[in-house]
Parts: sequence; C-alpha cells; structure tokens
Amino acid sequence: MRERGVGLDDLAPQPAVMVGDVDPPQARSAWVRDAVGLAWTIAAAALVLLPALRPGVSLGPFDLLSRFGLTRHVGVAVHNYVQADQIQQFVPWTNLAWHQVHSGQLPLWNPENVLGMPLAFNWQSGVFSLPALVGYLLPVSYAYTAIVLTKLVIAGTGAYALCRVLGLGPLAAAFGGTAFELSGPMVVHAGWPHTSVTCWAGWVLFAVVGIIRGTHRLGNTAVLAVAVGWAVYGG
Repeated sequence: MRERGVGLDDLAPQPAVMVGDVDPPQARSAWVRDAVGLAWTIAAAALVLLPALRPGVSLGPFDLLSRFGLTRHVGVAVHNYVQADQIQQFVPWTNLAWHQVHSGQLPLWNPENVLGMPLAFNWQSGVFSLPALVGYLLPVSYAYTAIVLTKLVIAGTGAYALCRVLGLGPLAAAFGGTAFELSGPMVVHAGWPHTSVTCWAGWVLFAVVGIIRGTHRLGNTAVLAVAVGWAVYGG
C-alpha cells in the first residue's frame, strides 16, 4: 500500500482539547489510581512503626530510663544506646511543649537556659513544626508517636507528588513515595528534629518543577512558600 502524504489539512491548526472533552470514566479512573497509590504510601508509613508500637502506644527507647535518676534499675538490658537523645531530650521536650500549649502558653523562650532551650527559639525542638502541631491535637501519650508518623506521611506523599509531576504512573509514584519515607535517613532518624525539615523535600521539589515548567506558577509558588516555611519551623 502507498503511504498517504501530508496534505494541507494535516498542517491546519487542530481544535484544542477542552477539559469538558475528557472522558469522565477515564478521569475517575485516574483519581482512583492516585487515591490507591496515596493510600498505600500512607499505610506503609504506619506499618513500619507497628513493630516499635507493639509493646505500647508510645514510641521511645524507654529501657534507657533504667540508667537515670528515680527510674534507675539494675539488670535491665539496653538495646540501643545510640537512641539515647530521644528519651533524654526529644520526648521530654515534646512533653514540655505539649503541657505549655494545653496550659494556654506559647512555648517561645526559656530565660533560664542557653538559647531559650528547649522551646521555640532553640529551633531543634521544632515546637511550631507541622508534626508538632498535629501532636498537640492528641493526648500527650500519643504526641511523640503522632509527630514521627506525620513526618513519614509528609515525606511519602511529597515524594509521590514529585514522581507524578515528573510523569511517572501511580504505581511507580507509590514506589517512590514508599522508598523515600522508609529510607534510612528518614526512618532511622524519624525521632530526631532534622527529619522535620527533610520530610518536606518532595513537596519543595514538586513545586520547583512546576515553577520551572511554567505551569500553575501562582499555585506552585504558594506550595513552595508553604513547604519551605514548614521546613524552617521544623528546625
């Protein structure tokens, strides 16, 4: 058969595809696939914490308490001394900030300690970070656990959004989101304050890609400002 040549009709401008021309079932299917991908990403963040939460609802290497003060107890095996900062600093800081907020005080400054530690202007405590704000909404026994889980969810959903804007499908994006939130730098250090900053990497890059491409610049600029702002308040 002879191949058809290119005619003038082929060079003429083609009518633009309007939003209303998109097949509704296809649009619904795309939303369903993304909803499933995001649901898996969020579920993976919760599943990775289950072994640590199996003994109780609070995260923390509490066996370390056997080495200090009134809780000192001989014969307790400490499984990981490297995690000592969590039980000596970060859990108590979370507890202090939670009680101040629920007493109607803003945890801004401690005049009796260097750099106002461990309150807001110490930064490391991250008392105004988004994970900390989520923790204030729950009972104090759940606050630290909620902070850690919120970091992982932010990291995973941000990586998912970045993968999707880069053109990957929902399955690949779910893999990317899961890989980032369960990566060593996120999970191993989930109880440390610096992950309140790094968890926003996916959302920052998502907005930057959109701005560079020139698509929805106003919206992407707003996303970038919010993500960077939360990262700053994270520490």
